[in-house]
Amino acid sequence: SKIMENLNCDKERNLVSWGISNGAKTKLDVAYVEGAGRGAVAKEDLNIGDVALEIPSSIIMSGEVLNQSEMLPVFETIDGIAEDTMLLLWSMKEKHKRDSKYKLYFDTLPDKFNTGLSFGVEGLMALEGALLLDEIVQAKEHLNSRYNELFPALSDRYPDIFPPELFTWEQYLWACELWYSNSIRVIFPDGVLHTCLVPIAGFLNHSICPHILQYGRLEATTNSLRFALSRPCKAGEQCFLSYGCYYSSHLLTFYGFLPRGNNPYDVIPL
Repeated sequence: SKIMENLNCDKERNLVSWGISNGAKTKLDVAYVEGAGRGAVAKEDLNIGDVALEIPSSIIMSGEVLNQSEMLPVFETIDGIAEDTMLLLWSMKEKHKRDSKYKLYFDTLPDKFNTGLSFGVEGLMALEGALLLDEIVQAKEHLNSRYNELFPALSDRYPDIFPPELFTWEQYLWACELWYSNSIRVIFPDGVLHTCLVPIAGFLNHSICPHILQYGRLEATTNSLRFALSRPCKAGEQCFLSYGCYYSSHLLTFYGFLPRGNNPYDVIPL
């Protein structure tokens, strides 16, 4: 991977510094990588078992952030609302708060995610006849119906908590793309699986031949999420993660990229 030295990573490095001041540990640096956007590069030679990144639970965005949210009393009145949906709506408002604990995290996020979900008409027309088109259209229809179940009803009833200008369809789609492309499913020490946003970890890119394979459990002893290597990574080399065993059209729809090389998880529906 060729490192793009001339591109500015100040926002990303500010987030890393904030993470370290809150107990994170890292052997990775953030850089712009040709053809991939941001990536995480090893600062030193890393061997099998070395922990490249460790993030304390105190800065992980999980369902616990809802306990301090003014939205929680409203959510408690909505029958059967999922934690993932509550977090999605929480993040739509939190990204605009200047005093947010997670402001430096939201500052590193793009104004637009280029996943298949935000393909314009021209992009979708180019896919005409492709199975991927059906996948994207079905996913967007599902998200649109979920949005319509919530809005404008919530904004009409609670305009102070859900200001209509912050809860448009476009903002909702942005938040969906954020959680699809950046969240990690983490098993907490009590055995419960939670969908989380993990600062700094989002800089790690996916590969079909990753360095880091297993990272989905919060360590009870350290109360942190640890990213240990399953194969060595040399200093200056991009360190890759596995996002999961996904076929290429899923990665394009929900993450916005196609993996390099032959994806062993590709399927051809008959």
